Amino acid sequence: MIQPIPTSTYRIQLRDGVTFAHVEAQLDYLAGLAISHLYLSPIFLAPAASTHGYDVLDPTLIDPALGGRE
Repeated sequence: MIQPIPTSTYRIQLRDGVTFAHVEAQLDYLAGLAISHLYLSPIFLAPAASTHGYDVLDPTLIDPALGGRE
């Protein structure tokens, strides 16, 4: 299977109330801007006070505050 080459990427910081649902709601808008790929901040469980999410507490758990596995 040939993987598409990213032509335009957009980074989304999943913190401060920005969840998977917020990202999903913006997909059509981002596609309209010709964004081909998204790059998300870490999605795994991190301390509540984390501003970036790179200080992962458990790499096996998706942060429930982001929407969890669903």
